[in-house]
Amino acid sequence: MLVPKPTHTVVDGGDPGTFVGLWKSASGYFGRKLLPDGRFVEMRGERRNASEGNYRVEGARIAFENDAGGVIGGAFRDGALIYKGMTFYKVN
Repeated sequence: MLVPKPTHTVVDGGDPGTFVGLWKSASGYFGRKLLPDGRFVEMRGERRNASEGNYRVEGARIAFENDAGGVIGGAFRDGALIYKGMTFYKVN
């Protein structure tokens, strides 16, 4: 089930500090920076600004909507962010 189309960050009982920040794939090639204002920036390889948009968090679910209108859902599980069939880990 996809979380509703994001317009801003919504946290249901969660601490924003648990998801705000930089998340990277195990290879380091893909990254997604979740900003405290509900925006994200996606990185791919050397492209530091490959995509931007809004995200929304509800419990353990997250929905991303890029500025072109594409929407995709994901989830936080065992300290990782999982979406697009990939696992991302938070970088401290």
